[in-house]
Amino acid sequence: THGSSFLGFCTSHLLCEMSLCLEGIIGRANAECTEMIKPKQDILSEHAELVELLRGEAWFAEMPLPYATYPAIALRLPHANVQVLKRSLARALEALPIVAGRCRQGGKVVALTGDGVPFTVVESSAASAPEIIEESKLLEYAHFVRPGALREGREPLMTVRLIKYMDGSAILTMCRSHSLFDGTSAWQFLSFWSSLARGEAAKPPRSDRQLVRSLLPSSEEQVQELSQKVLGRPSLSTWQNWALYHTMKIAMRVTGPCIDTLFLHNLRGLSRHKVFFSDDEVAAIKAAATPTAPCAGQDGWVTTQEALTAYLLQVLGRHLLPAKSA
Repeated sequence: THGSSFLGFCTSHLLCEMSLCLEGIIGRANAECTEMIKPKQDILSEHAELVELLRGEAWFAEMPLPYATYPAIALRLPHANVQVLKRSLARALEALPIVAGRCRQGGKVVALTGDGVPFTVVESSAASAPEIIEESKLLEYAHFVRPGALREGREPLMTVRLIKYMDGSAILTMCRSHSLFDGTSAWQFLSFWSSLARGEAAKPPRSDRQLVRSLLPSSEEQVQELSQKVLGRPSLSTWQNWALYHTMKIAMRVTGPCIDTLFLHNLRGLSRHKVFFSDDEVAAIKAAATPTAPCAGQDGWVTTQEALTAYLLQVLGRHLLPAKSA
């Protein structure tokens, strides 16, 4: 017994010395810790409420990662209080329980299981957070998941990763399923979460899919009438849509895993033009978009994303629309 204890001590001591040597050669690894942030409600998975996704939402779960199936938003923070971010995220999940749920039935529905959102905190040894994150570097900051695992409920609908730097600055990345949020609603969720983190009273974004369904055409005749009115031509018929959907679904199920692997290894499939605005340019655009005399019901506050979106629409309108419509 004493011999085995002595051998164990020698082995652990040797391993410790080896790890210290390796740290000296390759540097100390970043410390990483993940916590599952859950809403307060205790929900049994077998009794969880099911939310049926719209067909367009479910379709996004079939697409490979390069098609914004699980896109990332990265924010640079001058400082970050981890506990405040976690507590406010838990409150946001209580208001929007679908975010903490898991897919069922191959991605057609979301079960409100309350399984939560993984929140990973990384302690970086770098001096300061980068000012700009190139798209090709996103894999170093964000936590992506494979769409197939997401559809089967083995992965969450959202992941959060916070990288803290030596000077207190941080990079916060949020990945989410496109079935859950599109770009606009993702920013609305971030604004809601930010308000909760600041201790402000905030109204959660609406997520009533029954309301959305009531606004959509309910018959083939209504679809064709709307298509003729908006597009000037008839839309695909119901059976044509069905055939196209299932053909594309089979193709994505076959090719998707290979495309996802290329994406997760080196972000293959991303090739976009980038436009950067200086701080002064952003401030000027935001000032121009902020109402000087808010109307009734307006708070008079405009987010940077809203200001840039409005500016982009103005620029596109000037270049694409006929002069007489300007």
